[in-house]
Amino acid sequence: MPYKNIIFVKLLWKELLLEDNRFTELCNDGQKGLYLMLLLLAGATNNNIPESENYLKRTLNLVEKPEIVAQNRDFLLSTFPKLIRSNGYLKFKKFKGLHNYLGKSKVGTIGNDLGRPRIDKNRIEENRIDKIKVKKDIYLDFVLLTKEELEKLVKRFGEPQIKDGIGRLNNYIGSTGKKYKSHYFTILNWLAKDEPVKKKDEGWKL
Repeated sequence: MPYKNIIFVKLLWKELLLEDNRFTELCNDGQKGLYLMLLLLAGATNNNIPESENYLKRTLNLVEKPEIVAQNRDFLLSTFPKLIRSNGYLKFKKFKGLHNYLGKSKVGTIGNDLGRPRIDKNRIEENRIDKIKVKKDIYLDFVLLTKEELEKLVKRFGEPQIKDGIGRLNNYIGSTGKKYKSHYFTILNWLAKDEPVKKKDEGWKL
């Protein structure tokens, strides 16, 4: 079965990472972020990730210098036996167990620059809130919002700030793997903290 259309990785935090001392204690933040991004990249490359540090830096938009990326890559290879090097590529053992396959009919199109769903816009994150199932769309790679939440954010802060807020949250989740109960309230809280500063500055204008 081809894995060309993989759209997400099951990290299985409790079993794979959060109870793994190698990940929680031995890895620094850069190594943790690289490991998580390699899991995602394996899905996009059919588990054939070019091992070149320059490729990893460019493709994953890493801020570290190539030599640091190489050091982090080699550390992960020596620390996690399931990540292996083969003929110039990085691969994960038991790859099929880490990824889910979706057929072409279930894969949507890339959205506009506001971050419309890159996959099927009807993808559902089922959150139990007073026993109500809430449909949420995914923006960029990780940010989940309902249409109503997005509209409220745009109405209050404007589209440019919301694009920035979604991008900031997406990058933070992607690099740290942190989970939030509500992406809406996280963005709302971040942007609301900026408001008093701007209003204070404006108040001093003559």
